[in-house]
Amino acid sequence: MSRFKIVNARLSLILAYITFSLPFALWLLRAYFLTIPPDMEQAAMIDGCSKLGASHRVLLPVALPGITAAGINTFITAWSEYMFAAIFISSEELKTLPPGITSSASQDMVLWGPLMASSVMMTIPALIFCLFAQKYLVSGLMAGSVKG
Repeated sequence: MSRFKIVNARLSLILAYITFSLPFALWLLRAYFLTIPPDMEQAAMIDGCSKLGASHRVLLPVALPGITAAGINTFITAWSEYMFAAIFISSEELKTLPPGITSSASQDMVLWGPLMASSVMMTIPALIFCLFAQKYLVSGLMAGSVKG
């Protein structure tokens, strides 16, 4: 990282998170797309859609729960990640929340009140994100499917 001059920079965290989150998200999405019957895409193409149009109008709405699940997992993993943030970031201004919370405790004394308050405050954005994404998890279950 020092050779590329991205030590103590947010770019190093972005690259690390992408490197470790992308394979899992792709694996999860691949498994989800394999459950979608190819007949849905073929039916849309028979009705006059191009392959891109069928993917956009039929497959994407059906795959929305899988895409949302992968997004939630990636967000929560990056939001609560400690190791890369502690290793790559040494500046107090650039620290993410997990290393910042950990640095508030010392060997001599732990201030439990501020530690617990900051831990609760850290969970609130993830909770709000999951609550807003929940409607997309449910809405895609029946979207784009063929009645029959």
